[in-house]
Amino acid sequence: MPHFFVPPIKAPSRDGGNSRGDDGLDQILKAAEKVLVENGYKAMTMRRIASECGMMSGNISYYFKSKDDLLRTLLDAIMVSYEEAFTLAINEGGASPDKRLVNLISMIAEDIGTKRTTRIFPELWALSAHDEFVAERLYDMYQRQYRYFDELILAVNPGLGPERTRELSAFITASLEGLTVFCGYQKPWADQLPRFTEYMANSFLYTVKSASTPVGSMPSKIEAT
Repeated sequence: MPHFFVPPIKAPSRDGGNSRGDDGLDQILKAAEKVLVENGYKAMTMRRIASECGMMSGNISYYFKSKDDLLRTLLDAIMVSYEEAFTLAINEGGASPDKRLVNLISMIAEDIGTKRTTRIFPELWALSAHDEFVAERLYDMYQRQYRYFDELILAVNPGLGPERTRELSAFITASLEGLTVFCGYQKPWADQLPRFTEYMANSFLYTVKSASTPVGSMPSKIEAT
């Protein structure tokens, strides 16, 4: 099976920007991600990020008015990097719908074993319990991920209604995220991640293929809520 990897983040293109400005933005986002991974959100201050990328604190303020602005852009850049990998996984040439769904599940599960993912997402989950801003950003990220699963689930089982499809997308996503605390980077079951990935891919594919929608109980289209 081909392996699909999440690429490094990169700064979003800015209308009317210049290459030097884009390079500076890219440098800041990479430094912010490094601090978040290595030291956690509490340490992700403007001063610490500036030090990490060799800038003055005022230079960071040129790009971002607040830490929330920086975090919003950082999380969007992280999600874009995932979407690049998702797109490759679900568009493997000649692959059946079943294979494309397994590709996406396997790619996400394998990525959970990386230091980056193991460190970033539990940090954000904890913050989201008390910080509405972080909770909203996470919600948006997962909504974007659900859409990839929605497409593949309907391709595998066209008879499903949109509500059941979104339910399965959320179930698969939640189950995969749960792997992090057991099979993530340096976690107790990290060595078993490939086997767990196989178990989950087979189980989820079976669940999708065997799922059904009661006639007349679902709305006519999927709404991104």
